[in-house]
Amino acid sequence: MNARRFLIFSISFLLFAGNLIQATAADSAGAAANGQFHFAPQLGTGKIFAANTNGFGRITLEAFQTNRVLILQPWARVHGRLVKDGKPVAGENVDLSWGAADFNGWPLLNLHGALTDENGRFTIDFVPPGCMGVSTRVPFGSADQRSWSSQTQKQFTARPGEDVDLGDVVKVDPMQ
Repeated sequence: MNARRFLIFSISFLLFAGNLIQATAADSAGAAANGQFHFAPQLGTGKIFAANTNGFGRITLEAFQTNRVLILQPWARVHGRLVKDGKPVAGENVDLSWGAADFNGWPLLNLHGALTDENGRFTIDFVPPGCMGVSTRVPFGSADQRSWSSQTQKQFTARPGEDVDLGDVVKVDPMQ
């Protein structure tokens, strides 16, 4: 996948040319002796993302070629309280995640989040409009190579400029 980033008039543009292609173990059979391999890009498809302090926009290249307009929609804001067994969860990372219905098939763009306070409360500004989620982190790996995966806790729809109150978000552990 080819990604290019432009900064024009205080707006960041991210252009993805080609489609995300996933490799499987069978794909590695044709790899070079050193284990390296590559995929040819699928030209003619892609997406454009644009953002600045006032808003966020996304559009397919096909749609952009039709009308040549990408409209930035105002950011939303989301807040709530993370709880487990009826008690607030303090000091927990709560991250934004793309909702499957809104972002299916688009390239992965990592999003930001917030840390819950002593009452389990969190607030996240600069939320892209659309189908979104809030996720917590599930740690894995050894102590010297710690990482995490994301566990979606609640899905929601953010409308442009909206202040979304999620109320209590019940933390569900991955094995439940």
